[in-house]
Amino acid sequence: MITQVDIHAVEKDLMKTPKALVIKFQKWVSDIEKDGLEEVRKVRGWHDHALKGNRAGQRAIYLNKKWRAVYVIEGSEVKIVKVIEVHPHEY
Repeated sequence: MITQVDIHAVEKDLMKTPKALVIKFQKWVSDIEKDGLEEVRKVRGWHDHALKGNRAGQRAIYLNKKWRAVYVIEGSEVKIVKVIEVHPHEY
């Protein structure tokens, strides 16, 4: 199974994101493209989790304690991970 990551929707978000977190986000993207989404989701450090409520069907990873990347999965044979936003989490 091939996984592609679409980050076009978050290019503006990444410009406002601290550089260290952009580098971490790029590592996550690279890991998915290299190892596949299923393997990367097993890495506890990403805290990959399903969202609830009006965000049901979306997933998020932690970039740090405050920042999140939110994504959805499209397709079945070739999975496309479409990142829809990178933002500081509101507590």
